[in-house]
Amino acid sequence: MWRADPSWILSSHLPPAHSIATLLDNLLPTPQSSPFVGPDQVALMEMLAQFEPASA
Repeated sequence: MWRADPSWILSSHLPPAHSIATLLDNLLPTPQSSPFVGPDQVALMEMLAQFEPASA
């Protein structure tokens, strides 16, 4: 990737990066980050119940 020297690096889970250095700056804190813990099934169902039904 360093040799390719892309002008942009796009990812589906990270912000666009103008350089490899920017990409690495975005990834560097990852090991120290707390893992994401999503809602359990009950909490998810409660959240979904708050949405308006889609109109046909």
